[in-house]
Amino acid sequence: MQKSFTYRLVMLIIALIIAGLTQALTITTELGATIWSASSLNILGAIFQTADLSKINGYNGTTMLIMSLLLGLLNMKLSPESDWGRFFRNLLFVVPFSYFIQFFVPFWQFIFEKIHPFIPNDTAWFGLMIFLDIVGLAGVALEISLYQRANLILHPIDDLTFILRFYYLKGNSTKSQLISFLIPATITLISVLLNHGQLISVGFGTVWAIFTQGPLIAFFDKHVCPSFKHQALVREALN
Repeated sequence: MQKSFTYRLVMLIIALIIAGLTQALTITTELGATIWSASSLNILGAIFQTADLSKINGYNGTTMLIMSLLLGLLNMKLSPESDWGRFFRNLLFVVPFSYFIQFFVPFWQFIFEKIHPFIPNDTAWFGLMIFLDIVGLAGVALEISLYQRANLILHPIDDLTFILRFYYLKGNSTKSQLISFLIPATITLISVLLNHGQLISVGFGTVWAIFTQGPLIAFFDKHVCPSFKHQALVREALN
């Protein structure tokens, strides 16, 4: 069922806000962000030869923009439709997305600093960080579900997943996520080697996201606004 443009736009805006808050939350826990966010931070770590988040976060938005431009060009090659309008519209998505994440990292760092004194010991703090990391990663899956369904503009990262899912993998979100993870995983590996083995935002949460993000997207597709189906597909998925 097709929804109105206004409805789809509202869903897109909600998704962007959720993206900024939850992606930044996973980064700030330092227990593992999504592999794409981690790859951006590890590129910066390799450039500046550091694993200190406070020294590289200020450049993260710009790094995400550059990565997204290159990925958008790859998407043009993979998509059955050569749509330069979609290419530039998807790049418009990256600006608020990238800089929302960059903005909200200091926000969460401030919150964590304020609540830390009220946590009784390091074990309890570690447990809280694991819980928040899982919550953040679930939020990432929710925002992907929402703006993929809105299908007005997508982040090129998720446009890749979208193209793989509907044009090559017959709607299978889990397989499309796993395949799309290969690119940032390779980038992260090379960056970590160049940074003398220092990992940034790669850990429990990264592994958790690899195996749960696809199923969670499918879950949210069915259970959060279930009448809101994927909108305005250009054509039927390839057989």
